[in-house]
Amino acid sequence: MHARYPLLLLVLAVALIAGCDSDGLSEDDPVQTARAVYIANQGNFGDANGSVSVYDPEAGTVSQAALTSFNSILQSLTLDDGRLYVAANTGGRVDVFATSDLTQSAQLAGLTGPRYMAVRGDKAFVTDQPPFGSARPSQVRVIDRSGAAPNVADSIAVSGTVDGIAVAGDRVYAALGAFGSSTRVAAINAAQNTLAEEINVGCAARYLAADRQDEVFVLCTDAAEAVVLDGATGTERARIALPDTAETLFRIGQPAYYAAPAQELYVTTDSGIIRLDTEANLVTAVLEASTDPAPTAIAYDAGRESLYLGRTPAPPAGFTQRGSVTVHNRQGTPVDTFEVGVAPAYIDLQPPATP
Repeated sequence: MHARYPLLLLVLAVALIAGCDSDGLSEDDPVQTARAVYIANQGNFGDANGSVSVYDPEAGTVSQAALTSFNSILQSLTLDDGRLYVAANTGGRVDVFATSDLTQSAQLAGLTGPRYMAVRGDKAFVTDQPPFGSARPSQVRVIDRSGAAPNVADSIAVSGTVDGIAVAGDRVYAALGAFGSSTRVAAINAAQNTLAEEINVGCAARYLAADRQDEVFVLCTDAAEAVVLDGATGTERARIALPDTAETLFRIGQPAYYAAPAQELYVTTDSGIIRLDTEANLVTAVLEASTDPAPTAIAYDAGRESLYLGRTPAPPAGFTQRGSVTVHNRQGTPVDTFEVGVAPAYIDLQPPATP
């Protein structure tokens, strides 16, 4: 009987592997492909020429300047429920557009330096940095989305310099270590719009992602690791060693993207693209993906197995020439490229239409 155990274990292992495809998708997961790829182009500080490009992956066409005239650099964009939210960083506002025809439907003004947004039901939370050199605290702005026009309903003061943000269950987490200013992450009670606690993660937290299990992955600018927090309690669950520090060219833009259908986190570095399994909490691959120079934005379409990397020309061209987005397969091999605006800084995927 004992001689049969290794064979039995081998059969069980094969069965487990067969239940999960090589693309990271479980057989039980619906395979969804992005309807469109939206790119926030930062633009040049001196020119305030931020823009939004839209790529149709089915047709292979791109509108390089789908939205312009922001008179601001752009930090990020967020797609949710038929709306496009664009963080006009130096303009001190978030502009809201309908994705159906890209007409503007609202403007959230009176902010100082909006960075990133996370959506939770009828609310959204925006990280808002104070003017450079100001003694004013960073804020997390609460957006009420329940009515026809979203509006700023509340503000939550936090320490450090706020940056990335993510929703995990009943809490919202905000990184407070932009520009190396803090080693803390703010945990916010999403229902009460109050600061629950600030957690010292031991490194300069800049960007966050939350997974399906409501774990929060903290990426720092000074440590080659991902600090994993329990979303419900803020307790540290793990520290995952990474092959390199999360990094983008010029230290602008978007260093990571969470692909929920595949339960994978993609992280940019100047030596490769890290693929991290967020269910098992381990690094599964490092893709070369032409990281010379390092990307400035990243997204992964699990349905198409397409990796999108924003590219800004290396110095001296930098912010004076249009950037591009390179498209790679799951192994990191480049398969396509298209031109966008100046300094692509953030990529988000529009989900398919609801049947």
